[in-house]
Amino acid sequence: MKKHVSSLAAAIFICALPLVANSSLAADCSSACTAAGSATLQAQSHEQRFRQQVAAYASSATDVTVAIPQGFSVTSMVFISGNPHGAKLTITSASPENPATLKRGFGGAGNPFPLINVGPGADVHLKDIVIHGNKEEYRASGQLIIVLGRLTMHDGAVIRDNMNLGVSVLGGVFTMSGGEISNNTAEKGTGGGVGILNGDFTMNGGKITGNSALAGGGVYVGGGRQFTMNGGEISDNVAVGGGGVYVLSGSKFISGDKAVIRNNFATDGGRKISDVYFDK
Repeated sequence: MKKHVSSLAAAIFICALPLVANSSLAADCSSACTAAGSATLQAQSHEQRFRQQVAAYASSATDVTVAIPQGFSVTSMVFISGNPHGAKLTITSASPENPATLKRGFGGAGNPFPLINVGPGADVHLKDIVIHGNKEEYRASGQLIIVLGRLTMHDGAVIRDNMNLGVSVLGGVFTMSGGEISNNTAEKGTGGGVGILNGDFTMNGGKITGNSALAGGGVYVGGGRQFTMNGGEISDNVAVGGGGVYVLSGSKFISGDKAVIRNNFATDGGRKISDVYFDK
C-alpha cells in the first residue's frame, strides 16, 4: 500500500502589511507581528493544519503519516473518523530524536471529552510522539484517548499526565508494542493507565508505570473483555484495589513468560504489594 506523508512544517506563515513607499513602514512587520503574537499564530496554525490532515485521512485510499514539527496545545477534542479503505494513520514527530508534544488545552468541570477519540473503523498508530493530559491545569477532564477503532503504540510514544485515565478502550482494539503510559490518574474511577470496558488490549512491549486509580492503577479489565500481556512491564502503579492489574469477575487476563509485573501497590487496609487482583 502506498504511503502519503504530510508534514506540518510545510505550512507557510505570512505577515501581510499594505505595500507602502516608505521603507520604515515596511519594517513595521517586526513590530506588528510581535514574538508572542507570532508564536500564538503559529501554534494555532499547527493545530489547524493537524486537524486538516486528520480529517483528510478519513477518505484517503493510502496510508497517511502526519509528522509534527513542534508541539502545541490542542484546544478541543480531535475525532479521528474511520477509513473505508483500510488505510492507516500514523501520528509521529518530524524529528524522532526530539519528540513533539500534543498537550491538552481544554477541559475542566463539565467538559468530559478526551483529547483524541479514535472512531470506529480508524486504524491509528502513535510513534515518537507525546500525548500530554496537562492534569495540573485541567484536573476535571475526560480520558486522554478513547478507543472505538484500532490504536497501536510504538517505540517513542508516550501517553502521560492525564487526570481521568490514560487510554479508555470502549469498543475497539488497543495494542501496545512499545512506548510508555505514565503518571495518569483515575482517583474516582478505574484504570489509571488503561481501562478496558468494551474492547480488548494486547501488550507486547512498552511500559505502564506510575499511574493511580481507585481500582486497577495500571490496567483495569472489565466488561467481560480480555487483556493479553505477551511482554512489556507494568510497575510502580498504585490503587485502592489492584495496584498493577485489576480483573473484574467475568473478564480475562492472560500473561506470557516475557511479561513483567512488579512493585505495584494497593492501599486498601494499608500499603501492600498488589500486582494482579482477580475480583471474584
